[in-house]
Amino acid sequence: RLSLAGNLADYQFVDRNGSLIAGRQLDYNGQQAGYTADPQEDINYVDAHDDETLFDAVQLKAPASTRMPDRVRMQDLGMSLVVLGQGIPFVHAGIDMLRSKSLDRNSYNSGDWFNRLDFTYASDNWGVGLPPARDNGNNWIVMRPLLGDPALKPVRADIEAASAHFQEMLAIRKSSKLFRLRTAAHVESRLRFHNTGPGQLPGLIVMSLSDDDGAVDRAHARIVVLFNANRDAASFAAADFAGLPFVLHPILAASHDPVVRTTSFSRASGTFSVPARTAAVLWALRPADQRIGLLAGDIDGLVANGTLNPGQGNALSVKLRAALAQFGRGNSQAAANELRAFGNQVRAFVSAGILSPGQGASLAGEAQQITNQIGR
Repeated sequence: RLSLAGNLADYQFVDRNGSLIAGRQLDYNGQQAGYTADPQEDINYVDAHDDETLFDAVQLKAPASTRMPDRVRMQDLGMSLVVLGQGIPFVHAGIDMLRSKSLDRNSYNSGDWFNRLDFTYASDNWGVGLPPARDNGNNWIVMRPLLGDPALKPVRADIEAASAHFQEMLAIRKSSKLFRLRTAAHVESRLRFHNTGPGQLPGLIVMSLSDDDGAVDRAHARIVVLFNANRDAASFAAADFAGLPFVLHPILAASHDPVVRTTSFSRASGTFSVPARTAAVLWALRPADQRIGLLAGDIDGLVANGTLNPGQGNALSVKLRAALAQFGRGNSQAAANELRAFGNQVRAFVSAGILSPGQGASLAGEAQQITNQIGR
C-alpha cells in the first residue's frame, strides 16, 4: 500500500493492527519504509536487471499445479501494482512479454543466450537450459525439473495476453492525472486505502482516488482500484461508495481479458466484485452540471488575470449559465447547443488573438466532452 502512495514518509494509513501510522513508522527490515517527501522521488519496480525476472519468480514460487493462464495473471497483477501507483514506474525490459532468463538470477555476464528478448513473441526464453553455475548452481536441483517441464513454457497466446494487459495498464495510467499526482499534499488528500485493519479481507487491496474539487481530473470525481491476489473472486462493500455511479473503466470494459470484464459494482450497496488474480479499475463520471460550473470558474479566472476583459468573459459565461439552466430543466439538447455556442465563441477569441491556441483547445475541448456526456 505504501508503495502505491509513493512511499511518502508522512502519508498516513491504517495498518494491519488497526493503528493509524505514517509511512516513516512502517518497518522494512529495520529501516523506515516511507522515505520520500514527494512522489516524484519514488521509483517503483517489481523486477530489474538483478535477480530473477518477475516471470521467473512466479515460476519458482507458484504452486506446481498452477496453470499457465493463472501464472500470467500473477505476472500481470504484479505489473499493475507498479503502473497504477504514485511515483515513477520503472519497467524492466520485457516484463510486458513474460521475459524469462531461465531462472538466471545474475545474468550480467550470461550473454544473449539467457538475456534474449524475442519481439516476435514466439518465445519468452524460458527453458533454454540451466543458468550458469556461478550464481545458480546451488539451486539447480530445484531449477532442473521446472525448466524441463513443457507445461511451464508459455506459448505465443500467453505472451500476447501479457503484452495486451501491459498496454491497457499504461493507457489507464494516462487516462487520468489522478494516477500521476505531483505533490505529497495531493497524494495525502486524494488517495485513500480501504479494506484495512485486523478485519480486512486478505489478499485484496482497495485504493480510491478522489477529486471532489475538479483540480486534477475534470471528468471523474472518484476512481477505485482493486488488486485481488486471491485464487477466488472477492467482494468489498463500503458505505462511502453506495449511490455513486461507478462503472468499469472503458479500457477494461473492452479488454482483451474476458475475466476482468466480469468485474461489477452494485450502486445500491456500494459493493465491488472483482475476479481472482485481477487488477480492476472503476470510475465515477463527474455530473455534467458540476463540470459546467468548473468551466465557468475557468472563465472567471481568465477575467481575473486580465486575459479576458469583463465583456469578453460575459460573452462566454452567459452561454454556460444558459447551458446550466437548460440542463437543470432536463433539456439536454438545448444545453448541448449552448455548449456548442460556447465553443464557437472560444474559437473566435482564438482567431482574434485574445486567447492562445492552447487556452482555446482546453476550453473548447472540455465543452465538447461535456456535450458528449450530456448526449449519452
